[in-house]
Amino acid sequence: MKHPLTTSVHLTYHLRKVMPLYYRLQTAARLVRHGSKLSYGELKEEVYQLAREAPHTYAEIAGKLGVSENAVAKAVTTVGPKFQRLQMRIVELLSKYEVERQEKVEFRTWRKDREAYE
Repeated sequence: MKHPLTTSVHLTYHLRKVMPLYYRLQTAARLVRHGSKLSYGELKEEVYQLAREAPHTYAEIAGKLGVSENAVAKAVTTVGPKFQRLQMRIVELLSKYEVERQEKVEFRTWRKDREAYE
């Protein structure tokens, strides 16, 4: 049984444009616009597209970010929260965008005289 008050966090990624007009990422297949919200899968796909067609190797990207080449390879292919910070840094390194993590916090309450999941 869960605690009567629980917090659920929903993560989205908000791309904040650095330049004033829309900018087509040179390496990505789709247009990323100011204010786009991305899921974990969409963020991974952006990183994958950027890294795949970038003029840099994984080793060069890793050197610029101060991480291992293996970490970059996993961030490019792994969906989920484990590599989210590294994925955000890769997008910022290889594009004209900054990535901002947004959290949505919700609180849920239950009556004390009832079970949590009826």
